[in-house]
Amino acid sequence: MGQGQKSGKIETLKVMAQPVTTAIWAPNGQYVVLAAMKTGASSGGQLIFVDANDMSIMSKQEHPDLADVEWDPTGRYFTSYVNLWNAKRDHSFKVWTFQGTLVFEKNVERLAAFHWRPRPPSLLTEEMIREVRRNRSVWTPKLEQRDRLLRTGESAKQQEQRRKQLDE
Repeated sequence: MGQGQKSGKIETLKVMAQPVTTAIWAPNGQYVVLAAMKTGASSGGQLIFVDANDMSIMSKQEHPDLADVEWDPTGRYFTSYVNLWNAKRDHSFKVWTFQGTLVFEKNVERLAAFHWRPRPPSLLTEEMIREVRRNRSVWTPKLEQRDRLLRTGESAKQQEQRRKQLDE
């Protein structure tokens, strides 16, 4: 076989100690969540957030009575939920970062399902997108400067006043 070609063999990368019923890949393919859904007598609820590039476990979390899971279209957020068909009470959903950090949770009476809104089409034309890419090097420093100002809470006027005071 030439360089970069695959042999076609299936290779075991890692064996998980915990029971897993499904693997859900992020849209970009780098991250995967291994989940143990509620099945029969098992309440399930285990979530294992994995970086598939190096097979490292980023986080292990719990969502008892877990019914289903879903990635958002960007691959930045992940949702787990308990619905009215899998549990008599405590219907809820949780939103996690791709790394497994809990961002938001909410109980919703009689929750049936949770779905992310698909990514809407871009408002920019193809020509506008090409123009943005061509001028990225011009705009990046300007936007980074604006971000720094927003983070520090300083306006340009305040910075100028400070410079004048230092010069005096």
